[in-house]
Amino acid sequence: KPVVNTVAKIATPTTPTATAYGAKPTYTAPTWNPDYYNKMASGMTGDNLAQQKLALAKTLSANKTSLTNQKNSIVNNYNSAVTDQNMSNKIAKNNYNNETLNRGLGRSTIATTGLGELDAVNNQALNKLAVQKDSDLSNVDTQLTNADQDYQNSLNALDTDNGKAISTLAYQLWKDDVTKADNEYARQFDSYKYANEL
Repeated sequence: KPVVNTVAKIATPTTPTATAYGAKPTYTAPTWNPDYYNKMASGMTGDNLAQQKLALAKTLSANKTSLTNQKNSIVNNYNSAVTDQNMSNKIAKNNYNNETLNRGLGRSTIATTGLGELDAVNNQALNKLAVQKDSDLSNVDTQLTNADQDYQNSLNALDTDNGKAISTLAYQLWKDDVTKADNEYARQFDSYKYANEL
């Protein structure tokens, strides 16, 4: 296989030129020109690469939309849970107030202490909800970061694979030109031999 950095002697490959009937043909093999063949191969693989990159971008967009929706859902569920918890605490305090009033303890230390304990329990529940919300949001943020990184890694892999594909195809295109040149030379040489045998 030719060295990729080989300096080409010509800008484009050559094929044997037509010779006059009976004249001995000359042969010049197509020169390996990396710029010429890589450019040709790149043009042939470019559309496929663009389609693959577009598919990756669409997948990333869909993933990020889904994850963003998850974050919104987490916040909405948290807000609903906080509202429910505060409502439960309010009901519990009203019930406790009614109970202490019925027992004649409405302004007693027992009443205020009990109400304080209910508020403390409520605050613990609210803190637990907040911790869970923050944990869930952090988890989704990590997934968003990973989605971006996976996308970039996939792009890099595509570019690497495409670069290899271009190199392979460029070499094959050159070999095809060499084969064509060989066949054309053989045809011309057969004509030369036939003309000189007459």
